Amino acid sequence: MVLRTLVTTARLTNKGDIVVSDTGSIGVLINGEGATVSNTGDVNVSNEATGFSITTNSGKVSLAGSMQVGDFSTGVDLNGKQ
Repeated sequence: MVLRTLVTTARLTNKGDIVVSDTGSIGVLINGEGATVSNTGDVNVSNEATGFSITTNSGKVSLAGSMQVGDFSTGVDLNGKQ
């Protein structure tokens, strides 16, 4: 896992590259109300991994960079009420 945050109002801004390539791995895990995620870097996900796993009920997600997702992998797993 590259980054894990479990707080009330998480804020992540990534301008670099993220590579996630092992089975069951998660590049960025965020669990919190009002999470804000901004990514302008490149994300490469392969081998049954997950790039972003975000759980928030009132968050914002901006993915302006490129994302390559291989077979059986997940680019963004987003959960919440709104």
